[in-house]
Parts: sequence; structure tokens; C-alpha cells
Amino acid sequence: MRRLAWCLLLTVSVLGGTIPAGAGDKGLIDSEAFSGFQFNFNNPGARSLGMGGAFVAVADDATAVIANPAGLVILQRPELSAEVKFTRFHNTFNAFSNTPEEGASNRVHSRDFDDSVVTPSFFSFVFPAERVVVAAFVRELINYKSKVDSQGVFNTDPGGGLNRLLPIKSDLEIQALNFGLGAALNLEKQNAWLPNVGASLEFSVGRIRSRLERFDTFGFTGPPNFSSLLSTETVDGTDVGIGFNVGALWHPLKELGVGVVYRRGPRYDMTFTVTDSSGTVTTGPFGFKVPDVAAAGVSYRFFERLTLAFEATYIQYSQLVKNFQVPLADAIATRYKLDDVVELHLGGEYIFFIRDIPVAARAGFYTNPDHKIRFAGGPRNADEVGERLLYSSARRTSWSSRSRRSFAFD
Repeated sequence: MRRLAWCLLLTVSVLGGTIPAGAGDKGLIDSEAFSGFQFNFNNPGARSLGMGGAFVAVADDATAVIANPAGLVILQRPELSAEVKFTRFHNTFNAFSNTPEEGASNRVHSRDFDDSVVTPSFFSFVFPAERVVVAAFVRELINYKSKVDSQGVFNTDPGGGLNRLLPIKSDLEIQALNFGLGAALNLEKQNAWLPNVGASLEFSVGRIRSRLERFDTFGFTGPPNFSSLLSTETVDGTDVGIGFNVGALWHPLKELGVGVVYRRGPRYDMTFTVTDSSGTVTTGPFGFKVPDVAAAGVSYRFFERLTLAFEATYIQYSQLVKNFQVPLADAIATRYKLDDVVELHLGGEYIFFIRDIPVAARAGFYTNPDHKIRFAGGPRNADEVGERLLYSSARRTSWSSRSRRSFAFD
């Protein structure tokens, strides 16, 4: 069993040195389908959810194989865990509509589009031995859905005159299902000053289905003509990527936990296709890199019933726009920006008893910095004005509660 754990840790170490951290030769394409795309990294499990995601230094149940694999050593007996998740997406399309008069000053109206998914999102089985714990798991890494449309907004041309973006209809679904093995070594038993260490290896099946249609209008200032299709842009493919997760959990005091974790996200390579009104088809490479994540946190058990935890999570969202593609205009591809962010998570758990039945009360918050793609720099022509309208982003950081409902059992 320990040999298996060491083999897994060695495999993860080798992969860490050989798998590129960023995207490959090609990345996302300039398409309205991805202009509002964003997703959050949520650890599985109702307990982590209830504590605002501050779990890297707690990690004491079967979901530790994701939150921090080193925490698996805390488990003393076989454990089964499963989760069903409801997620609601609130997608804002920035350049939905305006009038020619508003377009003269580049004023646009946005519209919100809501979608939701309900899925079994996590399943794991953990088997502990004397100094090593192994786990097998299946988890839903991404399940994102967005369906939007626009009326075709007017915008100014820096060279003079008025321009108009074509009306669109867009349907985007991104799914990724991971199958993995995890293991952790209990080094604290050998030396109380050593941290426990753990790792997991994941094979990720990613599927992207994106269809964006561009339509004509009834005259330059008229309404959209959704019966006159001008072009179609599609991505419809499946690929298998590899990701891994390595972590450490240290208890310098019995009540104090210090945890760190690094997660390497998989990459999927596919093909995008553009079909114009004459039936001419153009294809090209398309890449999607799941951002890498690093997190560190502390937890403290003030007495047997109360635990407080804090976590800072660094997410490399900029990997989503590395090697960004703008067909026929690659010179401006570097002007599409997406910043890395640091999320702050704070949570607590209090255990009380109703007769002899333990009941846990949990509360948590986290910051959610804006992480949408934006177009940076001053516009030099009508196309760049349009890109700024499509990829504008309100840069904000807010305290939020988790926006999903999770049902889990252990």
C-alpha cells in the first residue's frame, strides 16, 4: 500500500516537470460565445460549501482527495462520499442592444441570461491503512451552460461614421468529468514536526459544444433578421487531459492546522469550424486550458465543538487567454486580458447535540473577484470599438455566499 502511495507521488512529480503549465500552441478564439464565460473552482462536499470553501487546512473527510489530498490520513476507517449539485449561472451579455443615437456615444444595454444544471458531481471511496490512505474518485470539474442572443449594437467608427455588430445567437456547454486515484502518507507518525503529504492523479474527459450564429438585419438600422443566417462558428469535440493535485497538511499544535495545495488543470485540444453563407468551411485548432490553482490556509479548533478556518486561493485565470486567437487579426490577440485572482475564504463550524445526535452548524463567506475576458487598450477602428463593448467588464471584488446547493452523504 505504501509502495502504491510513493508511486503515485513520484508520478505526480514527474508530470509536474513534463506537462506544460500553460496552454499549447493555440487557445480560445475571439467569439461572443466566450465573451462572458467564467466559472468558479468549488471544492466538493456540503461541508466545505457550508464553510465558504475554507477547507485546505481542515480536509478531514473523503472530499480531501480534491481539497487537500494530505488530509486523507485523518480518516480512520473506509469512507464513501457522494454529492449532487445544483448550480445556477447568471450570465451578463454586455452588448445586447442600443439605438443608433446611443451608438453614436457607444452606449449599450446589457441583458442577463440565467441557466442552471443539476448533476451528480462527486463520488469517492477512501480506504485507510496504518500509514497510508488511498482513494478512488470521480468528480465533475466543469459543468457550464450559457445561451445568449443579441440585437446587433451600433458603435462609432474612429475614422468617422456609425458601425453595427451583427446580431447573434449563441449556445455554449462545457463539461469535464475527472476519474482519479489519490494517496496520502502519514509522516506525522514518524516525526511530529513533519507534515502529512498527499497527491492525486486525474484523467479528465472534456467536452465543449459551442454554436454561434450571426444574422443579417432588415436594413442598417432595422431589427435582426433571424431567418437570414450569415455565418456559423462551432466547436464540438471531446478530448482527454491530465491533471494532478499535490498537498501538505501540518499540525504543529493539536488544535492548529496549516495546509497548502497545488492543482494542475488539464488541457483539451479540439477544432473550431467557421461556415459562411456560401457554404465555405474554414477550420483551425482550438485549445482550452483549465487554470492552475494554488491555495494555503489555516484552521484552529478552539475547543472540541468550534473550528474556524481561513484560506487564500490563487487562480491563474490568465491561462485562459494565453495564445488567444483572433482570426484574420492575430496582431490584436495580446490585447485580450484576464487577470489572475486571489480568492479569500473564511468559514466556521460549530457542533452541538440534540439529545445524543450531533448537529453541525456552518457558515462561510468568500471573495469573488471579477474574472471575465476583457479587451484592453484604446480602439483604433470600428472592429476594436466593438470588441471593447463585447469584452467590457466591471472590475469588482465582492463578498458572497456560495451560489450553489449541494446535497451530500458520507
